[in-house]
Amino acid sequence: MKNAHLPDGQPVHPLLLLTAEPEVNHLAPLADLAADERIHDTYWIDLPGHADAHAPRSVRTHLVTDVASIDDLTTTVMAIHHHVTNVNPGPALLVIDGIDLAWRTGKDTARARARATDSTRAKLGDDPNAIIAVDPGYWDDAHSDQRLLIRYLVTFPGIVTVTGVGSDTLITDVNGAYHSTVYRHNVYPDLVSAATLWVQMPSLGPARLAGGRIPHLDTRPGRVLGNDNVPVDLSALIYDTVRYDYDRAVPRRGPKLAPSTTPSLSHAAHQITLEIDRASIVDDLHTVRDKIGEAISGGTLRPGNAANLINAYRAAYLGILVAEITHTIATGDADQAYLDDAWKRVTDARNATHIDAAAVETLRYIIRHHQNIITATE
Repeated sequence: MKNAHLPDGQPVHPLLLLTAEPEVNHLAPLADLAADERIHDTYWIDLPGHADAHAPRSVRTHLVTDVASIDDLTTTVMAIHHHVTNVNPGPALLVIDGIDLAWRTGKDTARARARATDSTRAKLGDDPNAIIAVDPGYWDDAHSDQRLLIRYLVTFPGIVTVTGVGSDTLITDVNGAYHSTVYRHNVYPDLVSAATLWVQMPSLGPARLAGGRIPHLDTRPGRVLGNDNVPVDLSALIYDTVRYDYDRAVPRRGPKLAPSTTPSLSHAAHQITLEIDRASIVDDLHTVRDKIGEAISGGTLRPGNAANLINAYRAAYLGILVAEITHTIATGDADQAYLDDAWKRVTDARNATHIDAAAVETLRYIIRHHQNIITATE
């Protein structure tokens, strides 16, 4: 069978994801790892701007601080990848501190591109608070940028350690009582899947293992690493627990799946997005909803793009309803009959799935609040 081969059992160079709460000093374990004599060169990319005070002061540490965009970051990683592979081979450590900033920048870039279009500028000129739908194509570009970066991280011929912000979040029930604890992070989801090991550093208690892909190691979440008084020892984790051996390890085979290119699909999504942007009344959006259904049934729209468009459609629908109802209330034309009709329109929109449950609660709150004002003045 084409491209098939027997498993060779060779270990790969590790990719460690380290997420910590904002108040936790995650740089100390990184500095100790970089100072390990088994590592010849450290390439430290500093996105938050902390490394000058924490990175080891050594000729073996190469600090990169001037990274202004996701393109700069990817280009820098590509250059280091090439250098370590072809120019200066040997046990190397690549550190990216603040990798969650890369995904945040990617999302900000998509939103900025959406706001820079002619139709959006005109819309914001009429209403600075208008809800802006981001073209799915812009989100696709943001995801592609992240996946390209991850490809060079997983194939790096040495140790890769990336850091991000993460914390335990308490979930309460409707009465405010404790229900459960959920760990939330801002790292791009595919990076979590790509990591060889994921270590979490909470503000209370010792570091813990959150998952990983090591054949001989029990990587089920919850394993304690270190204790309250001693921070996690990344050198011991990588060299003793994982049993990393540079001479035996090989670069991981990166993902080779390439995106398919069908111009009609992206063109259909783009055209529908423009119509959502131009819509000024809900009747305009009803036409857009029909076009989304026709594009799906006709095969000119992928399900993923369709979901993004439906979400953008619902956001625009909510924005128009909110603007119309609040404007009528503000001009003093909203009597009890109008509010009753508005309540019915909101219910009908929910039943027709034009808006979701959260949007319904927002609109009903506005209506109820004004009803209370009318009642109080009677």
